[in-house]
Amino acid sequence: MAASAKRKQEEKHLKMLREMTSLSPNRKCFDCDQRGPTYANMTVGSFVCTSCSGILRGLNPPHRVKSISMTTFTQQEIEFLQKHGNEVCKQIWLGLYDDRTSSVPDFREPQKVKECLQEKYEKKRWYVPPEQAKVVASAHASISGSSNSSTNSTPEVRPLKSLLGESAPTLHLTKNTPQNQSPVVSRGQPHQQQFHEKKFDLLSDLGGDIFAAPTNVNTAASSGFANFAQFNSHTSCIKVNRWSDMKWKMRTKLF
Repeated sequence: MAASAKRKQEEKHLKMLREMTSLSPNRKCFDCDQRGPTYANMTVGSFVCTSCSGILRGLNPPHRVKSISMTTFTQQEIEFLQKHGNEVCKQIWLGLYDDRTSSVPDFREPQKVKECLQEKYEKKRWYVPPEQAKVVASAHASISGSSNSSTNSTPEVRPLKSLLGESAPTLHLTKNTPQNQSPVVSRGQPHQQQFHEKKFDLLSDLGGDIFAAPTNVNTAASSGFANFAQFNSHTSCIKVNRWSDMKWKMRTKLF
């Protein structure tokens, strides 16, 4: 009975560990970002890969690591890992870490990973006390969020009527409008009617459509306009009559 109860307890703990490693922050090694951590760092409460677990054992002081699938965990150890995990460890051991000036070492370069772990745990270069970790993390999040919003922000698109009210102009795009030409902006139907009225008055002032075919001379004369087409012929008749009068006077003087 005791053996079966112990086996059930171990299976329960293993299931809880798998659930914790399935969380997004715990899917990668806390120390080198390698996918699929297989060990638990019981000194700080993080989840790490196999290569980092060997480096952690060689630090001063050494860290206590346990295999997730090859060893058993007590109830206290499970509760410790539940309270920590990679996210909480990041706030504590990387609280002062700046992603813009530093980068996580590649897990394929063990020497650089070892130097980074020595800076992290032995020298506590980026360490923040647990009671201050959440405050520092929230401050970093607000600073990074404001910087990202200032660099990647896009103007809010709002309807024109919400800004200018009912007097906002409407846009009319005709079928013949080229793609590189802006649409015509108008303020409603009354403005268009005024434009047509002005156009009609202008044509009437010019005496009709200037592009229309020329009217007949007789039609223009009957409508009251002067018949300029017959002006030259009328003047010629007057000159001929005067010349005839002068010849008749000269003949009367001779005879």
